[in-house]
Amino acid sequence: MTSNNNEEINVKSNEEYSKSLSKANTEWLNDWDNTTMKLSQEKPKLMIFVQNPEVIGSLMSKYVVYNVRTEPLGYSVKRRYNDFVWLRDILTHRYLGLFIPALPSTTPFSVAKTMMVAGINSKTDVKSNYVRNRMVQLDLFMKQLCKIPFLMGDTALEIFLSCQDEKEFKNTVDSTTKNPNLITKNDGMNLLQVLLDKITIGIESERILFDLRKQLDSLRNTLKQVELQVMNTGKQALAYAKDVELLSQSVIQWNNHEIDLADPIKCECPNTHGGDIKRNLIALVKGNDLWLQNAQIIPKMIATVLLANIQFQLVQVEGFRDFLIMRDNYIKELAKAELAVIKALEDKSKPVTSNQTTFTNYFASKPADKEEFYLKKVEHRDHLQQSINVITKGLLFSEIDRFNKDRSFHVQTLVGSLISANVQIAQKSNSKWLDVANESTINVGDFEENVIAMYTSHDESNAFSDADAV
Repeated sequence: MTSNNNEEINVKSNEEYSKSLSKANTEWLNDWDNTTMKLSQEKPKLMIFVQNPEVIGSLMSKYVVYNVRTEPLGYSVKRRYNDFVWLRDILTHRYLGLFIPALPSTTPFSVAKTMMVAGINSKTDVKSNYVRNRMVQLDLFMKQLCKIPFLMGDTALEIFLSCQDEKEFKNTVDSTTKNPNLITKNDGMNLLQVLLDKITIGIESERILFDLRKQLDSLRNTLKQVELQVMNTGKQALAYAKDVELLSQSVIQWNNHEIDLADPIKCECPNTHGGDIKRNLIALVKGNDLWLQNAQIIPKMIATVLLANIQFQLVQVEGFRDFLIMRDNYIKELAKAELAVIKALEDKSKPVTSNQTTFTNYFASKPADKEEFYLKKVEHRDHLQQSINVITKGLLFSEIDRFNKDRSFHVQTLVGSLISANVQIAQKSNSKWLDVANESTINVGDFEENVIAMYTSHDESNAFSDADAV
């Protein structure tokens, strides 16, 4: 009977705790919304564009820089990939509870795969699909940063966007790399800390984060499969473009041969219909040129739109996994720090024994030294515990939701970019094909019904075959 009463009391106390926790966190979410709205209103809404890559240096010291333009502030600076890395490292260090978007991968394997799809051997060819692919991902990175209101007053971000003096910017990078806390804190950082301090972490947090890790692992595997398929499609598109180019050359040879056959100087029996054949073959050559142009656009679209967006999605998932791994590493370090505190406390409590020699007593730690050593261990342990709490709070109450919201936005961006590009290509292609038709001897209307009927009957016959098979 007593056991049942205790269970009922525990259930009630857990329910009360959950209600109080829910109420506290609901209030916090309201504070979060009000704070982010306030920050967004205080600072102008920025639009950042990463564009116009160019090569700096020569021979073995060549590297690519990108123009980073910020509107409506009118900033325009040149930054290389390593500068983006510096910015992310600084922001990650200073805004511990926030997930700072990940940058495109630079591992040799990843670079080699992307270059293979781009169909190039150089990483510094600014016209290549490889450089364009990276530019698209860096552009997405900066646009995602713009949507985090706490970062908008950050001086490191401001220096990155506005400093045009290369020497001054390099000095800032060097000094802050050695000491990330060198730049003064801003309102966004202080407000973030105040908000995170208000959050109460529930007992279910570890279970939620464990499930999140499984979701990320599964999503990562799926995106890797999609990336692989996109790469295979890109390589096939490159091969197709080369085949179409060979076809164009063959048609040109055919056209030249027909010209010779209609030439009375070259033939005893010239083709009297050679003029019409020549006119139509010239139209066919131009039509093949249109095919070739479209065939060459497809690999570019795959590398710079489809693959770039898929890879950006993938690095964000991997970056968020790293965010969780960083928390796991802090937890492991905390366990070691706890043991170090216990050992330091035991060492501090040990009295100096009377049988120690004078030499040993001289080199033995003084009580003051032991106390200082113990306090340093405690400070380190507390810092680790605070870091874990900050990351956990940020994950549960803002970053998981923001991460998924950003992913949704990027999927929308990907689909919108593909649709827009294909609509523009189709519109231009249609008008050019009509120009080709006008240069030939045909009337397009005479062929439309035949072509439609041919494809319709083909589709219908397939449909009937499928139905018969069923």
